[in-house]
Amino acid sequence: MQPQRDNDWSKADAALEKDSAYQHKYGAAVMPSEKKIDIEILFNTFQVFDRFDTDISFGWTCAFTICFCKNASAKSADKWHS
Repeated sequence: MQPQRDNDWSKADAALEKDSAYQHKYGAAVMPSEKKIDIEILFNTFQVFDRFDTDISFGWTCAFTICFCKNASAKSADKWHS
């Protein structure tokens, strides 16, 4: 990996600029604005969504358990009263 030893990233930077120009030319209709990109980078920096995965999983597990228990207790009560 020559660029890492020499700390010369000019070829990589040129390739990225070429890709960026291609994306702006052919994908301009679907490209997000710079403001949206900056906001997404900010969210990624703060890692806002990393915690949501566990919170949402825990919430769905609790909701499923409550619904299952309510349904099971209602069916068992119907079974005994019929």
